[in-house]
Amino acid sequence: MSNVLSYNEGDKLIDVKLDVNNYFNNNCLYIGLLRNNGEWFEPFIDLTVNIGEETKDYCAFINMNKYPELKNFLIYNRLGEFTGEVKEINGYKYHLFRFDENKLRNICPEGVDLYERNIEIVTGKRRARFGRVG
Repeated sequence: MSNVLSYNEGDKLIDVKLDVNNYFNNNCLYIGLLRNNGEWFEPFIDLTVNIGEETKDYCAFINMNKYPELKNFLIYNRLGEFTGEVKEINGYKYHLFRFDENKLRNICPEGVDLYERNIEIVTGKRRARFGRVG
């Protein structure tokens, strides 16, 4: 599976990669988009947003106020699905998505491994390759 995805920026498609990690203050899932500038991939958009609220593993809030096209990007690439939960903060709505663990692992294995290692440090729970154990 290719780790390069297509993102619709206005009237053109651009190549992007995922950057998977954790937010420092709560270890919640962070996903950023890296854009191909012709020579390398550089930071482009923070796909997820840290609203200071803990989420379940592989769940994260998306700011579709600023980037309404993100929902279509997530669904088209089968990265995750909307959980139905929306948080409103200062007039902005943040939609909670559940990301597909296996899809993320196929696209960004190093980032997913880092995310899981960081969760283990906080929770003390050991993870199996595809899910949680004990």
